[in-house]
Amino acid sequence: MAIFAVSQVAYAVPLADPARPYLNPEPPATPQARAWQAPPQGAAFQYQLSEQFSAASNTVAGVSVYFVDLFDTPEAESCQWPPPFSSTAVYASGCADACLAQQQAIIWRDDVAAFPPLALGKGMEGWSGERWVDVRSPDIRAVARTRMELCKKKGFLAVDPDNVDLSSTDTGFNLSPADQLAFIQYLADTAHSLGLAFSLKNTPGQLQQLVGSIDMAVNEECAEYDECEAYTVVRDAGKPVYNIEYSEPSFDKLCGRAPTLGITSIFKDRALGFQPRTPCPGQT
Repeated sequence: MAIFAVSQVAYAVPLADPARPYLNPEPPATPQARAWQAPPQGAAFQYQLSEQFSAASNTVAGVSVYFVDLFDTPEAESCQWPPPFSSTAVYASGCADACLAQQQAIIWRDDVAAFPPLALGKGMEGWSGERWVDVRSPDIRAVARTRMELCKKKGFLAVDPDNVDLSSTDTGFNLSPADQLAFIQYLADTAHSLGLAFSLKNTPGQLQQLVGSIDMAVNEECAEYDECEAYTVVRDAGKPVYNIEYSEPSFDKLCGRAPTLGITSIFKDRALGFQPRTPCPGQT
């Protein structure tokens, strides 16, 4: 098994504010020698969030990478790393590999009480009961770490934090690109310190800065929003890019270029259940 070191990028953090101590930044976790496994480029994937994943009924022939919800997926359905799965076959086991760990506060999640009131922002448009959070807060970082620790405990191999594209969103906190970059770097470093591969969800504008610290990228609708070319930097780094399109015309437009761009793409509806799932021609 080859061992690789995680390359670091420079990033800015907000200045300490004695009047609002919850904003005072804490150092990110320190990555260690590489002890995590990442999927290879071109590996087929499934993205299933709205139905509880079951290896007995929700596996797809030829698919080796499964993204599922952290809280809704029982421990028995994850990959249960370390062995019996070998490092060479770890993403070919037909189990759930990557847990989606949302970064927002959600009223029906068991850990909602861990979010301090001062760090709760605006409600997320279209998602009742979910609120943006101030990712500069050490308390929010602690929640993020605890969720990733749960990923590790359940036996997942990777973490896919959602809703990290913050600086262009009306969260209620006026978060800057530097704030966003610092938080994502913290998540990547923390995942690696736990032995988890790290997936960057969306956020194409910071790929150049983060490509050395991520293990894969997940994108929604890059064809719809003309963002797919941004992911060639991930391709050139030898890392997989997974794309989901929700519009059939956009999906069809992308499929002809997907291999050149290094993108593995599927068409799904926004419910993100087991089906429908349609891969590009020539992909699985």
